[in-house]
Amino acid sequence: MQLMGDGLAVLGSRHGMMWDPFKRRCYLVRFDQHPGIPFALQVGLRIGERTVILPLAPEGTDFAFVDQELMPTSMVMTGVDP
Repeated sequence: MQLMGDGLAVLGSRHGMMWDPFKRRCYLVRFDQHPGIPFALQVGLRIGERTVILPLAPEGTDFAFVDQELMPTSMVMTGVDP
């Protein structure tokens, strides 16, 4: 599946989160800034000396396969590494 950027925010809230796996970046969405404040979200797995992460941070080794589910109230990214 082609990974897509998406955002999650609550109506009336001042903050939300947007991810852009193509650019390997996440944003803290604020009501007054677009696209938001960039930050690196390193989510992954470390086994011994080897670390693999989801494509949400500019540095690191990605999972070999990443699947994505986008629903109205949630975003799910699943990484698979052989």
